Amino acid sequence: MASIVIACFLISYILFDDSSEIARLKSELERVNSMLAQAEAGAKRSRNDNQPMGYSKRIALQQQGALQDSDQDGVFGGMSQADLDRTFELNRRSKEGEYILGYERPTDQLLRRWGISNYVANVTSTNAVYGEVFERLGLSEKSSKQFQKHLGKIISASMEADTAIQQLLSARKAYDNRLQSELGPEEYRVYREFEESKRAGAEVQRLQDYVQSTFGDSIDPNHSGTIADLIRESEAYTGDSWNGPYDGLPEPAVGKHDIIERLENMINQIGDRAQIIAGRAAEAGVSQEGINLTYAYYTKVLDEKRRMIETVRNFSP
Repeated sequence: MASIVIACFLISYILFDDSSEIARLKSELERVNSMLAQAEAGAKRSRNDNQPMGYSKRIALQQQGALQDSDQDGVFGGMSQADLDRTFELNRRSKEGEYILGYERPTDQLLRRWGISNYVANVTSTNAVYGEVFERLGLSEKSSKQFQKHLGKIISASMEADTAIQQLLSARKAYDNRLQSELGPEEYRVYREFEESKRAGAEVQRLQDYVQSTFGDSIDPNHSGTIADLIRESEAYTGDSWNGPYDGLPEPAVGKHDIIERLENMINQIGDRAQIIAGRAAEAGVSQEGINLTYAYYTKVLDEKRRMIETVRNFSP
């Protein structure tokens, strides 16, 4: 079950090598999932037995109350009837074949929040050394406590980011596994070819839009496919892509220095790869006009990013 998967991840952070505590939590989570399954089965039986409409709700509420009463760690104290209904609905859809994100179920969301909160409390309580360091550095007691709370929030945000990335990678892996199981080798190859060419096709469309709006012209249709191939081969993309099933991971930047550094790296990368396209385009049969228009497009993109750097550099909050 999804809850057990999440619990195993959280336990590795929260409890370290305390095998007895791990065993206890695993047992608790198995019991919780069993209780939720009983609630769902009870509601289903009441529908099948033509019981009054309110009967299944009462069954679920009873199970919810029993769950919360026996919840020693307080994980499910905030769970509502709506949370149970949503969990049951997602479980049903999962059984029918729909992929459910790791933290889509309300019960799993509660487990994640509890696990992160518990971990932060555990780490910050053992980090008394920070208080000693801050005291030696001359910080006031008030500032020291605020910095220690800030550290706890950094830990919490790091855990949130890590679990979000895990959820993304798991969803991508499950997507690819199912595709491979339902498609033949040739059909799967065609699909991957589509995914890999999609980004280059979008770049060519932006090139076409630029040429049309700036020059009232268009790239020769006989050459646009070749340009797309060149863009794909040289990875001459003008922006990041991370929301597809086979893309990289997000790489956010915060603060002037990091944002400017990121933009400068992009400028260098785009400029180098635009030069590669210009060098290969003639050999590939692209007309000189097509080469010039493509180069003008990349020059425009580079100029925009340079202006962005100046905007960031001159920005004052």
